[in-house]
Amino acid sequence: MQFRKPMTVLLIAAVLTPIFVMLLLGVGRLLTAMQDADGALLLDRLSLLLSVAWVADVVALVLLLAVESVARRQDDPDESHAD
Repeated sequence: MQFRKPMTVLLIAAVLTPIFVMLLLGVGRLLTAMQDADGALLLDRLSLLLSVAWVADVVALVLLLAVESVARRQDDPDESHAD
């Protein structure tokens, strides 16, 4: 099975999503300091949504890696006993 493209997309998302979350939280704190409570609340909710998406992304990445590992083992049974 070929999982290279989905794994690449999930890996890039797993790396970049926390950066965007921190950026949104920082701008939200800036808006709080400027007394823009509505804008800060919006950015807080967006950062929460991205955080949940990041957790789902990491779970999907781990599951995809596990499926690929099992599929690779079934394709090459001699490599599992190469020790």
